Amino acid sequence: MECIQWQMPPMPQLVTAGHGTWRPGMQHFRRSFNLYDIVFVKSGCLYMAEDGVEYAIGPHHLLVLEPGKVHEGYRPCEAETELYWFHVKHDSEHRVVDSDDIPWSLVLRKGTDKDLQPGMQPVYIPKFGAFRMDEAWAALERLVKLHDRLTVDAVWRMQAAFVQLLSVMQQFVRGSAAETRSSRLAGGGGGLFAPRRLRAVRDRGARAGISFSPGLHRPLHEAAYRHESGRVRAACPSGKGAQAAGAFARAVRQADRGVRRDR
Repeated sequence: MECIQWQMPPMPQLVTAGHGTWRPGMQHFRRSFNLYDIVFVKSGCLYMAEDGVEYAIGPHHLLVLEPGKVHEGYRPCEAETELYWFHVKHDSEHRVVDSDDIPWSLVLRKGTDKDLQPGMQPVYIPKFGAFRMDEAWAALERLVKLHDRLTVDAVWRMQAAFVQLLSVMQQFVRGSAAETRSSRLAGGGGGLFAPRRLRAVRDRGARAGISFSPGLHRPLHEAAYRHESGRVRAACPSGKGAQAAGAFARAVRQADRGVRRDR
C-alpha cells in the first residue's frame, strides 16, 4: 500500500472538518492549496483526480490529497454519497513510501535532559485504499461534532479526537503491511510457498528443528505472521510455541533472501 510519511515535529494541525451527503450529479470543483485534504467515503462513490491521476473513492475507502497538487472531481457522483473530510496543515516535507518498506520495529532515539529540541519521529497515513476500521468512523463523527460546536472547553477533546484518528490511520497502514507479508508467504506464483521457495523454506525450517509439510503451509505462515506482529501466544502448529514461530519466521526471511540472490 502507498502511504505518506510525515516527520514530527511539527505536529500536524487540524484546520477544519466536515461531514455531508452528496446527491447524484454533484462534483468537486478544481483547486490547489497548501493543505492535505483527507476524504473518507462511507457510502456511494466520489470521483476525484489529483494531477491527472483518477481515483474512484468507493464505500469504506479514503484518499489523501496532497498539498500543492491540483485536485478536482473528474465525474459527478452517480449515487448518493456520504463522506467525511478534514483539512490538515503540516509544514514538514512528506514523501510517498510503500507500507512494506516501513521499519516498524526501528528503535527511535529517546530524549534526554540535555536535549533542547525534540527528536524527529516518522509517522504514516495511507494514501488511498479500503479502510474497514470501525474506530475510524467513531473518531470521525466525534471530531466533526466537536468541530461544529467548538467551545474553549472542547479544544483539547477535539485535538485528542484528531490525533486518535491519525493513530487509527497508521494502525491501518501497519495492518495492511502485515497482511501483504502474510499473503506473500501463503500465496502461489512468486510467493514464498511457490515450489522453489517452498523447498528453501522447508530446508531452513528443518535446520531450525521445525517439521514442515504441505498441510501446514497456512498454519505455519500464520504462526510466522503472529510472531512478526507481536501476537504470538503459547500455542503454535508445530507444538513448540513462540520459539518455533520465531524460528520459522527467521527461516522464511533467510530462505527468501537466498532465493532472491539465486535469481
